[in-house]
Amino acid sequence: MSWAQVGRGRTFIVKLDYGTDFLDSITGISKKLDISSGYFTALGAVQKAAFYYYDQVKKKYIPHTMNRRMEIAACIGNVSVLEGQSFVHAHVVFSDSAGKAYGGHLMKGAVIFACELHLEEVDGVVIGRTFDPQTGLNLLSLK
Repeated sequence: MSWAQVGRGRTFIVKLDYGTDFLDSITGISKKLDISSGYFTALGAVQKAAFYYYDQVKKKYIPHTMNRRMEIAACIGNVSVLEGQSFVHAHVVFSDSAGKAYGGHLMKGAVIFACELHLEEVDGVVIGRTFDPQTGLNLLSLK
């Protein structure tokens, strides 16, 4: 286990643009605002949903794309640094008109209908990512 006490940095409320890629939009605004360590929540709706399920046995991501309009019932994630680049790690839950929920890791391909993002910078630590051979994932590392 590792931990770090952090301070709150700048806080932003962002309206993401209609028709844009959900993941690219979060990454883009993080870069534009020069946030390399932070966390966020989002809500809204998508025209198309796209997410991964991580198979822990096979150590690989399984993509799911749903080409239909859905609500963003929940989205939470962080902004960190992976191999010197800004990296957004987000988990998302989409729901359909019947109230059925689907979720996993947000991937490229989810197209925004309407989305509100609450983005908060973290001070006092660099949130990084390093490869963990036991899980096959790039896991959190604090510097």
